Amino acid sequence: MNELLKKTYEAVICYEKDTIEMSSRVDAEINTLLKTYAKQSTDKETEQIKSLLYQTALTAEQEGFQLGIKYTLKTLLDILSD
Repeated sequence: MNELLKKTYEAVICYEKDTIEMSSRVDAEINTLLKTYAKQSTDKETEQIKSLLYQTALTAEQEGFQLGIKYTLKTLLDILSD
């Protein structure tokens, strides 16, 4: 991710109400997914899977933010160039 956008996401966007609500939904989904594996795995394995899922979710959130900015700017440039 572009460093400026990453810093913006980490310093500002991640504290916004919409982002916090999205994170709560992601948490719920991760917990739902882990219920299946928790019965079949050790606590250590479950924590490793949980960590991987959270890392993946955070990367997806940051990349989604960057992609949203990219397409917003493309749209704005297109509108302004007409």
